Amino acid sequence: MTPTQPCCYVCLITLRFSRFTCCYVCLITLRFSLVVVVVTLLLVLSQWHALDKSEQARYYEMARKEKELHMQLYPGWSARDNYGVHSKKKRKLRGR
Repeated sequence: MTPTQPCCYVCLITLRFSRFTCCYVCLITLRFSLVVVVVTLLLVLSQWHALDKSEQARYYEMARKEKELHMQLYPGWSARDNYGVHSKKKRKLRGR
């Protein structure tokens, strides 16, 4: 189940407790998957710190090459382009 899907899309019974149970199971599933991701990231981070500086330098070089490629493909792109896109829309909706 993805976070974009409604959590009670399977429940057809209209009883409140069954709705609550369905949603609660969905929340527990999402929380559990977040715990798994966090544990995985901690393991990868410990492996990263165990690498020598020369081995880490290889990954820094790969990242630098990807950055250069991105700059060639999108020369005018800035990280600021991702922010503030929806602010005009929000202001327009608040004004109504």
